[in-house]
Amino acid sequence: MAAVAAQDKGGRPPPVQEQDRLAAAEILLGVDDGEQALRLAGGESPQARLVQARAHLAQGDTKLARQAYRRAVEENPTLEDPELSARLTTRVRE
Repeated sequence: MAAVAAQDKGGRPPPVQEQDRLAAAEILLGVDDGEQALRLAGGESPQARLVQARAHLAQGDTKLARQAYRRAVEENPTLEDPELSARLTTRVRE
């Protein structure tokens, strides 16, 4: 009965809220699925950009990860993540 109440008149589930999508994206990052995490982390909020940074990094795209992280922290300095920042600035030695 509760599942029926959660649907609209057309039988569709309610839209997924950004915080739920971002939480799901973080779970996907935890199982090394950066591609799916990036799909769920779409959006322009600082929180979405932070998750995008992690997803880009998981996919090996440090440049896009840095850009997303920089924008997230510029828009909301409280999102600064020293560990992520260090991973974005660490260079691999050959």
